[in-house]
Amino acid sequence: MSKKDEKLAELEALHGKCYPVAVYLDVDDSSKVANVYLKKLDRRTYTIVNKLLKGDDALKAVEACFKALYVGGDDLSLITESFDALMSAESAVVDLINRKPAELKKN
Repeated sequence: MSKKDEKLAELEALHGKCYPVAVYLDVDDSSKVANVYLKKLDRRTYTIVNKLLKGDDALKAVEACFKALYVGGDDLSLITESFDALMSAESAVVDLINRKPAELKKN
């Protein structure tokens, strides 16, 4: 088992389902990446992020989501204090919020 897999298993034992997220810190240099782990989205965070998304600054929603769900990995401030990183992290937040819809099955 790799160190990444061990870390993920350790975090999942503490927090339940967790997701590894690689966030690019610089749009011009793809070698600069922060690797963090986020726990599963909860209702409280979902509500906060949705309210913030309806405001003027969508990046506040990204920052709030990462702050609420962060459980480990590289220093979170690498992401929250960088415009490029927040822009990169936005896609992860969208993926977390947009879950697979339910399917109505007719008999």
